[in-house]
Amino acid sequence: MVDWLGRVARTIRPGFGNEDLTTVSMYNDPNGTGAGQLRKTYLEVGAGMIGSATLYEYDALGGVSRSGLDVDGDDLLDTNSLDRISKTVVTYVTEDGGLWRKSATLIYGTDANGDPSGTAIATNVQLERLSGFSGTVTRETKSRDIFGNETITTVDTDRANKIVTETVNVPDSNVNAVRTLCNGLLVEETSPTGVNVTYEYDGLGRRTKFIDGRGKSTTTTYDALGRVETVTDPNGAVTAYAYYDPDGVGGGRLKWIKDPNDSYTRYAYDGNIPGQPLYRVWGDVPQPMELGFNAYGERTSLKTYRNTSTNWSGESWPTSPGAADQTTWIHDGPTGLLTQKQYADSKTTDYNYTPDGRMLTRTWARGNDRVETAYSFDPSTLDLVGITYNHDADVTPGVTIARDRLGRPLTTTDAAGTRTHAYDPNWLVPLSETYDGSSLLPNLVVSRGYEPTGSGNVPGRMKSLGASGLASYAAEYRYRADGRLDRVVGPGLPGSANDPNTGAQYAYIAGTDVVGQLEYRSVSTGGALLRTTRMLEPNRDLIDYVENIWRPGGSSATISKYDYSNDALGLRTGVTVTSDVFAAPVPWNYGYNARQELTSAVRDANSPSLRREWQYAYDPIGNRVSAAEDPSPEEYDEFTLGYVANNLNQYERVNLFAGAAPGAQRLLYDADGNLTTEFAAGDMNCDGDVTFADTNIFVAKIGCPNITDCNVPCTWTHGDINGDGVLSWDDIDPYIAQLGTAGRKFEWDAENRLIRVGPLHATPAAGDVKVEYAYDYLGRRIERRKYTWQTANPPASWTLAESTRYVWSDWLLLMELDGLQGNAVLRKYTWGLDLSGLNGAGASGGAGVLPAGLTGAGGIGGLLAVYDTNGTTTGQNPEADDMAYAYLYNANGDVGQVVDPNAASAAASLVARYEYDPYGGVTALSGSYAARNAIRFSTKPFDPATGLGYWGCRWYSPKLGRWVSRDPIEEEGGVNLIAFVRNDPIYLQDGLGLDVVGRGGPGRSQCKSSHTPIKPRCADCASRCRESGAQTALGQDEGGVVCFPDGCVCACTNDSRHDPRDYEPAATAIRDCVRTHEEIHIDQQGIGLTFCLTDTNQGGPPRIGYNPEDRRTAECEAYGAEVLCLAAKLSTCPDQACRDKVVRRMKDVVGWACGSYHGLECSSLSLRIPSLYSLPDDVRKKIVRTCK
Repeated sequence: MVDWLGRVARTIRPGFGNEDLTTVSMYNDPNGTGAGQLRKTYLEVGAGMIGSATLYEYDALGGVSRSGLDVDGDDLLDTNSLDRISKTVVTYVTEDGGLWRKSATLIYGTDANGDPSGTAIATNVQLERLSGFSGTVTRETKSRDIFGNETITTVDTDRANKIVTETVNVPDSNVNAVRTLCNGLLVEETSPTGVNVTYEYDGLGRRTKFIDGRGKSTTTTYDALGRVETVTDPNGAVTAYAYYDPDGVGGGRLKWIKDPNDSYTRYAYDGNIPGQPLYRVWGDVPQPMELGFNAYGERTSLKTYRNTSTNWSGESWPTSPGAADQTTWIHDGPTGLLTQKQYADSKTTDYNYTPDGRMLTRTWARGNDRVETAYSFDPSTLDLVGITYNHDADVTPGVTIARDRLGRPLTTTDAAGTRTHAYDPNWLVPLSETYDGSSLLPNLVVSRGYEPTGSGNVPGRMKSLGASGLASYAAEYRYRADGRLDRVVGPGLPGSANDPNTGAQYAYIAGTDVVGQLEYRSVSTGGALLRTTRMLEPNRDLIDYVENIWRPGGSSATISKYDYSNDALGLRTGVTVTSDVFAAPVPWNYGYNARQELTSAVRDANSPSLRREWQYAYDPIGNRVSAAEDPSPEEYDEFTLGYVANNLNQYERVNLFAGAAPGAQRLLYDADGNLTTEFAAGDMNCDGDVTFADTNIFVAKIGCPNITDCNVPCTWTHGDINGDGVLSWDDIDPYIAQLGTAGRKFEWDAENRLIRVGPLHATPAAGDVKVEYAYDYLGRRIERRKYTWQTANPPASWTLAESTRYVWSDWLLLMELDGLQGNAVLRKYTWGLDLSGLNGAGASGGAGVLPAGLTGAGGIGGLLAVYDTNGTTTGQNPEADDMAYAYLYNANGDVGQVVDPNAASAAASLVARYEYDPYGGVTALSGSYAARNAIRFSTKPFDPATGLGYWGCRWYSPKLGRWVSRDPIEEEGGVNLIAFVRNDPIYLQDGLGLDVVGRGGPGRSQCKSSHTPIKPRCADCASRCRESGAQTALGQDEGGVVCFPDGCVCACTNDSRHDPRDYEPAATAIRDCVRTHEEIHIDQQGIGLTFCLTDTNQGGPPRIGYNPEDRRTAECEAYGAEVLCLAAKLSTCPDQACRDKVVRRMKDVVGWACGSYHGLECSSLSLRIPSLYSLPDDVRKKIVRTCK
């Protein structure tokens, strides 16, 4: 609906629950400041307003000067209130010999309810030089962040040679970032860490060569239509691409990819649905799947296949693919919100929403009443403030969050107790979390420290992690002049923060950001105590070897060295482990199938006494079909396991066919996919054990199902121990072998977190063990309790034997406390760069955050040292028996050795050593600290009572080689929700139990799905997007979907990335349309296409990746919306200059969408532009010409 001036007054769209949502827009009077411009918007359903109104104020030139959420509802933006206000001040200043346009963005960050002292804080200041240019400089800008750090960008134009050079002087490095363009093409760039790369192009402007910082080239060729045809890596391995006919189904999109081993990944598209979404994926490499979509492009089904007899390698989809396991998504018709997800067993998860799309309830399948989670919101701000469960409150405590003016948590109450969050009043960064000691965690303050202004370092750069109160902790981080992490000092490490020659120190491989050396240095020894050297292959950024050396500057000895070999795909095909202190060289060889799953691992094939071999076979979706182990020494029998997977890809049965007497393990799950029971086949009375009490039932049921009581008291299949499908006399010998075997049960809370593991039998026996776990609101384990069944002092009972409590900063475990000894400190841990940082991603520390490389891989490979009090608390600090040990790793981040850097010799330093099977089970350990240390495979803690490893968001079973619950992020982590790292544990890792880090996949930092539609738009995005956290999250991107800690999202634009020369009105139009692009991504939630750029309280972790075809679908649609938005904006331009700039932007957007540079190659159809004739003629022609 429009008013009499043609302005939009009311926009009505469908809401959830058959409600109409109305966005009301109100305007200023025609006279005065802001004449006729938008004054107020709010959302209403029926006659009631949802949340608060957003108000706008204008300056004398008609630009928005203030905007914000009217929290107190007085129709004014009050500084002395809790209104969430963003302010823009534009002035003109003289500086550095010229006139500059200065735009400052300010917010009111402190609570000032009724206090007129509320002050504005400048979060970002942008300056654009208007005059006084020197030499060939054609543009100069300055950007000052909330900490006062200044970034200066200059553009030099050499018109004669058609070269443009952009130089960025960044505050956190002494190296300028430089980009050089020739004829508009990027030909060279240097990063702020000094890594220089170059690009070459053909006569059509297509990139043909990329030369990395080590001088290694990757080349690209194109077909006649300009599509990528081949990519050749620096080692000569060629990946080829083919495409469908532009005029047929598929519309010129990707048809297949052929990897360097001539294995294919094939794609097919659905020509019956607008946009022709990806329909089928099959071939040698991928897990075959078939996707279904509705007319709106929302994913409605996913079919996967377990049939091992189907040939998936053909050029076309098999005519008889076999039975499919189907997952179904049901969407609300008017809104598209996901209302139900139905798994292949017909069990469902259900979702209910407010009319504006905020999730009200989530209902799991299990339980008589079904486990339900309810979410509550602040009525004014719509911030998430409470989470409650219909589950036992002692099992899953509710969460209560009180928030400040900016929506940040002020207090959080959960199983850990009540914590108070404190923030710097000027920089707005988090300072501390104070626990009140009312529940599991004691009185404790967990803090962060930042470089102050005037320190000579980068103001606001995070420099420390600490804790004080009942337990103390301190770790310090220092940086190189180029901004990368230089050294770490903390518990268990030698030296101090004030001594630059001590601690754990990093060095980087020339021409890369990859760590090449890590030394543990101490003044007392005059040099390095330990040195880890990491070397890359000559032609590829793959690890060639990792060497851990004792006393490298003196009488050195190799503690361990891992020499790797890699094939054309980058798969690790072998490693040879050598050492001067513990063993002769041990070679390993690995084999893979076309899906790049590990199929064999052979240890020392030429030595009969050391040889050991594992073999694996999988079905098409990644479930094990069989596994075999040939242990050493030779007199041990080889044994073979067979796996029976159901339609949910869960192992229901593991059969032992050879080796020891045949037997079987049975596995049961609840309706939400959590493992609940492990028991041995032969448990005929379902009491959890196989005892002589089962014998009479076993004998009576032989021949079932031909007698009436076959399934009383348990199903007859419990007696089918040899797995041949019948209960017969052939099962008698394996039944006898199972006698005495006990089962165990697993219990879960309302967030599908493991809370208890104990014996299955109803009456415990002497010596039985039970463990329990508790978690905080982020899903971090905060307590482990171990009980033993005591019978010595009647009555028999469970007796608490251990209580370990855990203190975290984000996902870094800082301390373990003894809950039975007044929360005395057991261990302290110091963390450095994990595999993400070690391998070149996120080693630099920006203002306000720790380097992303500390947590990008979930800490794997990043634990530097442990300080262990040895369980004694005499009050001395340190105590005589305290232990300070360092961790040494292989290239995969598995703890290989733990050493005492201060020992008298290399041999004496080795306090723990581990060997693993391919899936992380410990096959050998030695050393005085080996059993005590819980941090092992993938740098994760393993519970000796259960054999499970804790990854943060899930628990892992090395014995099964998979997780014991579904992926919390659902299909975002892969279509097999239980498989571990795509069945390649030799090279890949999973940071938190969510998705793969390593080859082809980034890490995740939140234990929840980002596409599950529990993320509504925030009510106050205008102010939130200007916060430093959001701007930091956007990095160098023009815009993105940003998640906020309270569970809502915003489509944000980057204040520092838009050309200041295009200020009003063209810049506003361009920014608005970038925002429209990102709004489309928010609307795509629930169909697996869109993910948050980052979460503002996680310090900018690696962003989430797309399936390539999902990414194409999402981005093509969003780019199409952006083009249409720009077309509409043309009518708002007051002059030709504005129109020219908007049209130029439209051409750029079309080029990005349809060209090969971003790898999208959108078609005209996939852009979803209803009418090309709504566009300017030259843009329409460009689409027709460029978008095949």
